[in-house]
Amino acid sequence: MRNTEFICGNCVYKLKADRGYVCEKTGMHTYWNKRECPDHVETAKSYWADQKDVHEAGKPDNPKTNERRKMKVKIKLLTETAKMPYHGTSESAGWDLYADRVVEEEDRYVYYTGVAVEIPKHFCGLILPRSSVVKTGLIMGNSIGLIDRDYIGELSCVFYKRQGATPYKIGERIAQFFVSPVPDIEFVQVDELTPTSRGSGGYGSTGLL
Repeated sequence: MRNTEFICGNCVYKLKADRGYVCEKTGMHTYWNKRECPDHVETAKSYWADQKDVHEAGKPDNPKTNERRKMKVKIKLLTETAKMPYHGTSESAGWDLYADRVVEEEDRYVYYTGVAVEIPKHFCGLILPRSSVVKTGLIMGNSIGLIDRDYIGELSCVFYKRQGATPYKIGERIAQFFVSPVPDIEFVQVDELTPTSRGSGGYGSTGLL
């Protein structure tokens, strides 16, 4: 978040994210200190707007315990055999999901994880393949699965078969779950976009080497 700029949702002042949102006009921390931008009562609705857990997760490490403040994500185990997501290391970005059940179809495997999650407001979930997928010969159907925060159903993954593929077994880790911020976006129609050095250059326009 450091050095990232946002425009406050209710006024024209920029909010710079450097250990919290700071109003460019007043220099006030808008979320950490719960102060408002000068021209309105409620501050910009953004990543850390009104979730206590999100506030805590956005703060720096606790200098006394050297522990990171954690965002709380509610999770429900849907079957007796379902397993909690696995965090490989303390610095791992994703949480591994286990195969609880599988349905084999003609050209694909549908894996069910046996878990459902409640994602905090202003965030979404992503389901990504694990690096171990290269050992299976399987291909995840949509490469990255986007989980909207209002979806509270069972997490599942679809893998397409390939010749010679070795499918995941029940109880193995099949994918990884990642939580990502979701900014409030409003599209503003304009006649021209700000020019850049790249312009409309697309695939391969920056060269191969």
